[in-house]
Amino acid sequence: RRLTLFVGSALAAPRGPGAPHRKPSTLFSMKLLPILTLSLLLASAPGGAQQRPTTLYDVAMMQRNANNLVRAGELEKALQTYDYVLKLRLPLQGARHYDVGALHNNLGVRHYLAGENDKADKSFTAALAVILPMRGQGHPDVATILCNQAYVLEARSKSKKAYELFDKALQIRLRTVGGLHPDAGDCYEGMALALDAQDKRDEALKFFEKALAARTRLGKMHTDVGASYAGVAMLYLNKSDFEEATKFDEKARAILDQTGGAYPPNRNPISRLRPEPAELLRAKSKTLRKL
Repeated sequence: RRLTLFVGSALAAPRGPGAPHRKPSTLFSMKLLPILTLSLLLASAPGGAQQRPTTLYDVAMMQRNANNLVRAGELEKALQTYDYVLKLRLPLQGARHYDVGALHNNLGVRHYLAGENDKADKSFTAALAVILPMRGQGHPDVATILCNQAYVLEARSKSKKAYELFDKALQIRLRTVGGLHPDAGDCYEGMALALDAQDKRDEALKFFEKALAARTRLGKMHTDVGASYAGVAMLYLNKSDFEEATKFDEKARAILDQTGGAYPPNRNPISRLRPEPAELLRAKSKTLRKL
């Protein structure tokens, strides 16, 4: 049954001329409230009536669309969609559901890319408040959020605190996926940037080399490989070694010119009957991925 028909039949049940008026019970009102809330939200859905979600599958598709908007750099559209999806998820799933925590994380990545670091920090804190008690301290999802939050700290020039969070995330990933996994490469990149900001460039170079070793598994022409080369070029530039800086800058540009510093959209199918848990986006250095 369509939701509008269900609500209409519930509110406007026919009564005979002599039938007594019955006041709805408190229990009935409480059950009806989420449905009415959802109906009001559907009426204001972005994109018009044809795109209004009616099931968790539809909501999951909208969140996937917002994730892909972030990947494409359409940050304002992504923000509008995330805000709308959050309003849909809360009455359906509650504030402590995993998918809501994932949405807070992805909002944080959007804010970080938009340069709104205070908002990003708050979103990652909200994501941890949901996912940490659910998954536990050693879970890869917790490592993802910690790593994301560390990139925000690095962008705010809090390099020592950023290094601590990158290292905390790395310790989880070393136990769960190993040091040559691309996810470990994200931690290595962040640690290298944090050390470079503290003028510890020889140590930073070692972490960029580790990042490259992990990321070449993604392919030699992957955006993240280009970003690692860009990081090494920046490091040599800071050391006034212009010859080495030029060499790695050319390597970086050969890749980033081709990829645009971007990532392909996620087009994996979503089950209509039972959507999988929402995807967690990963924050990465914006500077290293610019042409």
